[in-house]
Amino acid sequence: MRIICSLLAVAVVGTVALIAWGQDQDQPKPISVESKLLELLKERRQTLHQAVQYQKAQFEQGSASLEDVLEAEVAIAQADLEIAPTLATRQHVHQRLIKQLRQLEELAQARFAQGTVTQLAVFDTKAARLQAEIDMLQDRTRQR
Repeated sequence: MRIICSLLAVAVVGTVALIAWGQDQDQPKPISVESKLLELLKERRQTLHQAVQYQKAQFEQGSASLEDVLEAEVAIAQADLEIAPTLATRQHVHQRLIKQLRQLEELAQARFAQGTVTQLAVFDTKAARLQAEIDMLQDRTRQR
Protein backbone atom coordinates (compact mmCIF):
# COMPACT_ATOMS: atom_id res chain seq x y z
CA MET A 1 0.00 0.00 0.00
CA ARG A 2 2.88 2.34 0.81
CA ILE A 3 4.46 1.63 -2.52
CA ILE A 4 1.24 2.50 -4.35
CA CYS A 5 0.90 5.76 -2.39
CA SER A 6 4.56 6.59 -3.05
CA LEU A 7 4.17 5.89 -6.76
CA LEU A 8 0.98 7.94 -6.85
CA ALA A 9 2.74 10.83 -5.07
CA VAL A 10 5.67 10.66 -7.50
CA ALA A 11 3.26 10.61 -10.44
CA VAL A 12 1.34 13.64 -9.11
CA VAL A 13 4.55 15.60 -8.44
CA GLY A 14 5.90 14.65 -11.85
CA THR A 15 2.68 15.71 -13.59
CA VAL A 16 2.61 19.05 -11.75
CA ALA A 17 6.27 19.65 -12.59
CA LEU A 18 5.66 18.81 -16.24
CA ILE A 19 2.65 21.15 -16.41
CA ALA A 20 4.61 23.96 -14.71
CA TRP A 21 7.55 23.46 -17.09
CA GLY A 22 5.22 23.56 -20.10
CA GLN A 23 3.60 26.78 -18.92
CA ASP A 24 7.02 28.31 -18.31
CA GLN A 25 8.01 27.50 -21.89
CA ASP A 26 4.87 29.14 -23.32
CA GLN A 27 5.30 32.45 -21.53
CA PRO A 28 7.84 34.92 -22.97
CA LYS A 29 10.62 36.04 -20.68
CA PRO A 30 10.11 39.54 -19.29
CA ILE A 31 12.16 42.23 -21.00
CA SER A 32 14.05 44.68 -18.82
CA VAL A 33 13.02 48.31 -18.94
CA GLU A 34 16.54 49.32 -20.00
CA SER A 35 16.63 46.96 -22.97
CA LYS A 36 13.12 47.98 -24.05
CA LEU A 37 14.09 51.65 -23.77
CA LEU A 38 17.21 51.11 -25.88
CA GLU A 39 15.17 49.18 -28.44
CA LEU A 40 12.65 52.05 -28.70
CA LEU A 41 15.40 54.69 -28.91
CA LYS A 42 17.06 52.78 -31.75
CA GLU A 43 13.74 52.37 -33.53
CA ARG A 44 13.08 56.13 -33.17
CA ARG A 45 16.55 56.87 -34.53
CA GLN A 46 15.92 54.58 -37.52
CA THR A 47 12.60 56.34 -38.18
CA LEU A 48 14.31 59.73 -38.06
CA HIS A 49 16.98 58.43 -40.43
CA GLN A 50 14.21 57.53 -42.88
CA ALA A 51 12.77 61.02 -42.44
CA VAL A 52 16.16 62.57 -43.27
CA GLN A 53 16.45 60.45 -46.40
CA TYR A 54 12.92 61.47 -47.40
CA GLN A 55 13.61 65.17 -46.79
CA LYS A 56 16.83 65.00 -48.82
CA ALA A 57 14.99 63.37 -51.72
CA GLN A 58 12.26 66.00 -51.50
CA PHE A 59 14.90 68.75 -51.43
CA GLU A 60 16.57 67.35 -54.56
CA GLN A 61 13.17 67.37 -56.29
CA GLY A 62 12.55 70.94 -55.18
CA SER A 63 9.62 70.21 -52.88
CA ALA A 64 11.40 70.65 -49.52
CA SER A 65 13.54 73.48 -48.25
CA LEU A 66 17.08 73.33 -46.95
CA GLU A 67 15.61 74.30 -43.60
CA ASP A 68 13.45 71.14 -43.66
CA VAL A 69 16.51 68.99 -44.31
CA LEU A 70 18.53 70.70 -41.57
CA GLU A 71 15.70 70.31 -39.05
CA ALA A 72 15.51 66.60 -39.84
CA GLU A 73 19.29 66.33 -39.43
CA VAL A 74 19.05 68.10 -36.05
CA ALA A 75 16.35 65.66 -34.91
CA ILE A 76 18.48 62.64 -35.81
CA ALA A 77 21.52 64.14 -34.08
CA GLN A 78 19.48 64.55 -30.91
CA ALA A 79 18.34 60.92 -31.20
CA ASP A 80 21.98 59.88 -31.67
CA LEU A 81 22.88 61.67 -28.43
CA GLU A 82 20.32 59.61 -26.55
CA ILE A 83 21.88 56.32 -27.63
CA ALA A 84 25.56 57.30 -27.76
CA PRO A 85 27.43 54.90 -25.45
CA THR A 86 30.56 56.93 -24.68
CA LEU A 87 31.55 60.51 -23.98
CA ALA A 88 33.72 60.60 -27.11
CA THR A 89 30.78 59.50 -29.25
CA ARG A 90 28.46 62.03 -27.61
CA GLN A 91 31.01 64.82 -28.11
CA HIS A 92 31.26 63.95 -31.80
CA VAL A 93 27.45 64.05 -32.08
CA HIS A 94 27.33 67.35 -30.15
CA GLN A 95 29.80 68.86 -32.62
CA ARG A 96 27.77 67.62 -35.58
CA LEU A 97 24.59 69.03 -34.04
CA ILE A 98 26.21 72.42 -33.38
CA LYS A 99 27.44 72.58 -36.98
CA GLN A 100 23.92 71.85 -38.26
CA LEU A 101 22.38 74.41 -35.93
CA ARG A 102 24.89 77.03 -37.12
CA GLN A 103 23.81 76.34 -40.69
CA LEU A 104 20.19 76.70 -39.64
CA GLU A 105 21.02 79.94 -37.82
CA GLU A 106 22.80 81.34 -40.89
CA LEU A 107 19.85 80.35 -43.04
CA ALA A 108 17.48 82.15 -40.67
CA GLN A 109 19.67 85.27 -40.71
CA ALA A 110 19.74 85.26 -44.52
CA ARG A 111 15.99 84.83 -44.70
CA PHE A 112 15.51 87.62 -42.17
CA ALA A 113 17.67 89.87 -44.35
CA GLN A 114 15.41 88.94 -47.30
CA GLY A 115 12.34 89.66 -45.20
CA THR A 116 10.93 86.13 -45.39
CA VAL A 117 11.19 85.31 -41.66
CA THR A 118 10.90 87.36 -38.49
CA GLN A 119 13.63 88.32 -36.08
CA LEU A 120 12.09 85.77 -33.70
CA ALA A 121 13.15 82.96 -36.06
CA VAL A 122 16.74 84.21 -35.84
CA PHE A 123 16.53 84.36 -32.04
CA ASP A 124 15.05 80.85 -31.88
CA THR A 125 17.76 79.30 -34.06
CA LYS A 126 20.52 81.08 -32.17
CA ALA A 127 19.07 79.96 -28.83
CA ALA A 128 18.93 76.37 -30.09
CA ARG A 129 22.58 76.51 -31.18
CA LEU A 130 23.65 78.04 -27.87
CA GLN A 131 21.73 75.36 -25.97
CA ALA A 132 23.52 72.67 -27.99
CA GLU A 133 26.89 74.20 -27.09
CA ILE A 134 25.86 74.38 -23.42
CA ASP A 135 24.74 70.74 -23.53
CA MET A 136 28.08 69.70 -25.03
CA LEU A 137 30.04 71.45 -22.29
CA GLN A 138 27.77 70.15 -19.53
CA ASP A 139 28.06 66.63 -20.88
CA ARG A 140 31.84 66.97 -20.85
CA THR A 141 31.96 68.26 -17.25
CA ARG A 142 29.56 65.54 -15.98
CA GLN A 143 31.99 62.86 -17.15
CA ARG A 144 34.95 64.15 -15.15
